Amino acid sequence: MPQCELMASCAFLAERASFLPMAARAVMARYCMENHEHCARYMVYKVLGAERVPDQLYPGEIEDAWKLILERDGSKD
Repeated sequence: MPQCELMASCAFLAERASFLPMAARAVMARYCMENHEHCARYMVYKVLGAERVPDQLYPGEIEDAWKLILERDGSKD
């Protein structure tokens, strides 16, 4: 699987890379390089767009990503 298309511009990684380099590398290995379709940030980006990805959303917060996505879908009715 190719790496995530957002890896170079991901605000989550950029903010943590300098003060949590080991954690940032672990996130990159798990989500960016291997499994970006299961990254909460990537999910929101694909459905709602980059401007709707909350800064505080962590890659593993899948339930929160689904809530954001479903809120958007619910507001269409």
